Amino acid sequence: MPFEDGMEWGWVRFGAAKLHLLLRNDHDPNTTAAAADLSVDDVDELERAWNATGASGTSDPYDTPYKMREAVHVDIDNNLIRINSPLGN
Repeated sequence: MPFEDGMEWGWVRFGAAKLHLLLRNDHDPNTTAAAADLSVDDVDELERAWNATGASGTSDPYDTPYKMREAVHVDIDNNLIRINSPLGN
């Protein structure tokens, strides 16, 4: 999706993979962690697979008001990864 002046969001697609980007003028890597969204077919399945590795930091999946099934993972550098799939998958 072409980025135009005034836009705060951008989307990049690589086949089935989608990357959503947010422009933050106030982002300071020294004080602010980054966040990313990862869209998958089944967030519950991915959460179970990640937890099976013994890695910590992933929440239980939950339903959002914007009709997504979502879990969050916070890595050791305090970066937030939101993992989501359409509700009902």
